[in-house]
Amino acid sequence: MSFCNEIKQYLYDNIPVKGCCHDAYVCGIEQRQFETKCDKCDGMFLRGVFASRGYVSEPDKRCELVLHVGGDFRYYVAGVLADHGIQPCISTRGGREILYYKRRDDAEDFLTLIGAEKFSIVMIQEAVMHDLRQEVNRTSNALTANINRSSRASAEQLSAIKKLMDAKEYQKLPPELKEAADIRLDHPEESLEALRPYFANAITKSGIKHRFERIIQIAESI
Repeated sequence: MSFCNEIKQYLYDNIPVKGCCHDAYVCGIEQRQFETKCDKCDGMFLRGVFASRGYVSEPDKRCELVLHVGGDFRYYVAGVLADHGIQPCISTRGGREILYYKRRDDAEDFLTLIGAEKFSIVMIQEAVMHDLRQEVNRTSNALTANINRSSRASAEQLSAIKKLMDAKEYQKLPPELKEAADIRLDHPEESLEALRPYFANAITKSGIKHRFERIIQIAESI
């Protein structure tokens, strides 16, 4: 069952029994104006409108809540909604007049107003999970990019070292450069930061990078 149909089934299963609220609900179903007699009547009227002519998208999709109401009744419904601070957009779609919301917050407020709070909570939870998934993806992409950059740099360093070995120039490297080259050969996949503890003397990441740049320059000059 779709999210929208679940909401409608819930509304049908919980039709208000109180006199004025029941009357307001029926007016919403039948597209008639109603008389507000208690603080629940507006919500029950809108519940009837949604139950008979409403649609809301799945919570994991782009948000859209639509009420298929036309003529003067469309403006009457829009006025009731505006009284509760959730002014809808007014449009015509496929030749049908509608009221609609695109903002998730408005759709959540609408569902709460008509007494479908538990479905509003589902939308809120899905929004939180969506944001969390996006953050995880951003973090994962950043880590992958860093790993790729580190792998490319390591491959370039190893290639330069091999070239020096083939040219019998490896043993001629200054001590500090040979130390860096030896460590890279022993730890070909480690990042520059991870190589720091292997040096005899304390050294910064930028210091290690500078040594490898010198090694690459020497290899390129051969």
